[in-house]
Amino acid sequence: MYSSKTMKDKKDPIRNIREVGEELNKLRKIPWALGKQAFLVIIICVFLEVALGCILVYKYTALLESEVSKTVEMPVKFNETAYQAVLQYWKARGEKFSALADQIYIDPFQK
Repeated sequence: MYSSKTMKDKKDPIRNIREVGEELNKLRKIPWALGKQAFLVIIICVFLEVALGCILVYKYTALLESEVSKTVEMPVKFNETAYQAVLQYWKARGEKFSALADQIYIDPFQK
């Protein structure tokens, strides 16, 4: 039925489990190897953190400053009518709040 080649290609399930176990044993050795060289690992981690910090600072400061100078080509125009509308709205709200503050309310917890 099956040729000898196809039978060799199929792996025994128990053998697969053993191979997985061997791979897990290799992975379990990694923390021990890192622990034996703890000082070196810490130095490498600190170096990577400093490098990442430098990259982020450069990205968000130096590049941002160069892009800001490129994008501001037109001067900003102040919309006086919108500003007056907002001031009028705030003034109306302030008057409402001050009117409520002047009222005397009955204390419901009073005997």
